[in-house]
Amino acid sequence: MSGDGCSSTCTLEAGYQCIGGNATTADFCREVCGDGINLETVECDDGNLLNTDGCNDVCEVEEGYYCVHPTMGRDKCYEVCGDGIMLGSFSCDDGNLLDNDGCDKECKIEECWTCDGLSPTTCSIDPINTIGITNATMADDQSNVTIYFNNSVILQAGFDIHKAISVEVTGPLAPYNFSWYLKDADFIFNKVQTKEFTIMIDWLDT
Repeated sequence: MSGDGCSSTCTLEAGYQCIGGNATTADFCREVCGDGINLETVECDDGNLLNTDGCNDVCEVEEGYYCVHPTMGRDKCYEVCGDGIMLGSFSCDDGNLLDNDGCDKECKIEECWTCDGLSPTTCSIDPINTIGITNATMADDQSNVTIYFNNSVILQAGFDIHKAISVEVTGPLAPYNFSWYLKDADFIFNKVQTKEFTIMIDWLDT
């Protein structure tokens, strides 16, 4: 039977190797690993027996990669974006495919962010973009804090401000129960450059 390594005319088929047979025992045929011919009995075959290139020396797809099987030619393997494993093809990988968190859906570092390059990548706003407080007004039911930047910024629509800024209140009665939001958010998220905005803090009942 053809298609199993040994053809109907008992000739070796391309991509297979056959061993062990004799006058009374049939040969055992299996797909060759590393010849660049994927006959779909192995996970991948990129034409070599090297590790750390996506397809290892026993033709298994390595962690953090995926391989595609073209109609003709050897398999091609690529690093997965969004799995949190850094293998060198991307500038970041924070384990998701979300934008506006420092590492975008194409595993590129976003503007004004810096990422540590670890697995998974942790990103934070670049310290070159200085943040400070110019004014803080405290009241019993609501307070506000004005935050400034040394450079003009634009907060894009969909940007999660709660991931970029952590608000903590310390004092003799800590911990305090509160919620916070961005004042005039509709204006700020309308791609208007600004150097400061105000955070409103609502004090909640304990």
